[in-house]
Amino acid sequence: MTGPSNSLVSVLLHHSGSRPSIVDATYGGFSRFAQAERRRSSSTIVELAQLDDPDESDYGPGYFEMDYEAESFGGAGLTRLQGFPRRPTALCDELGNWITAVDALHSILPAENQPGAVTVVVLTAGHAVAGRQWSLDDVRRLIERQEAKFGWDFVLLGANMDAVETGAKMGFARNKSLTFDASSAGIDSAFSAVSHYQMRKQEAGTQRIAGFSDEDRRRACRRFAAVSRRRR
Repeated sequence: MTGPSNSLVSVLLHHSGSRPSIVDATYGGFSRFAQAERRRSSSTIVELAQLDDPDESDYGPGYFEMDYEAESFGGAGLTRLQGFPRRPTALCDELGNWITAVDALHSILPAENQPGAVTVVVLTAGHAVAGRQWSLDDVRRLIERQEAKFGWDFVLLGANMDAVETGAKMGFARNKSLTFDASSAGIDSAFSAVSHYQMRKQEAGTQRIAGFSDEDRRRACRRFAAVSRRRR
């Protein structure tokens, strides 16, 4: 059960353009991230969502499959998830629909059951961004609304793209967008950076904190590390 003293971390996994090996590494990275969040605070709920493949879904296209939901992993150890690339779908469409779905669910919950803090983490390894249902501006306005009205926090992790520039067009703060290498090491570093960010938020309480550091970026992306070395 959620509540004002609890927090929700909702991870949206966008598969467009992902290789099977990267998808598998992503599930492993998420499992370790979820374990770390639960060890830090038993009041934190972590969920992973991905868009159902229209050919696999019992409900038709546009529905989300929950791999971890609410209390499903409780205090038990998480097993490594197995996954596969889904049919390519534009990131804006998935994100716009997912934010709307989470918001709709919260709106029907009693106040005492709604989480006190919501962090939406988007992880993508694909180039398909602008959608048919949701444009970049649509998503940007939606993110700005959720931040201003409900205090939601949004984080973007992206491979095969400039996550900072892409995220800025969608409404993500530049210091909360991180480019990572499309490798097991890059994925682990990206999730580790989010975990440290979450820890700093928890320790700071209501005070504002910085997003990702240059060190986070160097660990997650070799290209950023190389540029940093040349600038010294």
